[in-house]
Amino acid sequence: MTNIWMPFHDESDIKNEKVAPDRKGCDNVFENFVVNPYGHLLSCCGLTMEYIPEMKIGQVESLNLREAYTGQFRDLLKLWIWLDGTPYVLEQASERAGISLELVSPHQCSICAQLYQNDKLRAAARDLVLENAEQLLLRAMIKARLMGRIPDSVAPPHSKDVSRSME
Repeated sequence: MTNIWMPFHDESDIKNEKVAPDRKGCDNVFENFVVNPYGHLLSCCGLTMEYIPEMKIGQVESLNLREAYTGQFRDLLKLWIWLDGTPYVLEQASERAGISLELVSPHQCSICAQLYQNDKLRAAARDLVLENAEQLLLRAMIKARLMGRIPDSVAPPHSKDVSRSME
């Protein structure tokens, strides 16, 4: 990711108005599964994850790690962020909510915090996710398969297997 300034408080005068050129999905949201110093299991390693309650999965000592990791894939907003990235999700949500907003920073992590911390944006994003759930799930399965995340044992049946089962 291109290094860009990301303020963490309202009094910051430094802003980078230029939007990062790449608008790809955010792999951090599912690639990193971290534990913070307080024992919270987090679904991201991004700079703003501590400011987004939805990124906190639970206390590590009380969770089955495998179930906690796979359970986070039920969050369709995270899947959308993983697929298309926060700049695109924010753009679509702000358009849906009828909000014209100024980016705090073009940094993907800052945009993620901005999306989750604004109730109107988060609600608009969730509405869009529900309207596009089937498409998002299909695209997520394709991306996961291409990344080698779905083992061959979960492969769809071949046409010859299907025809054999119909006999």
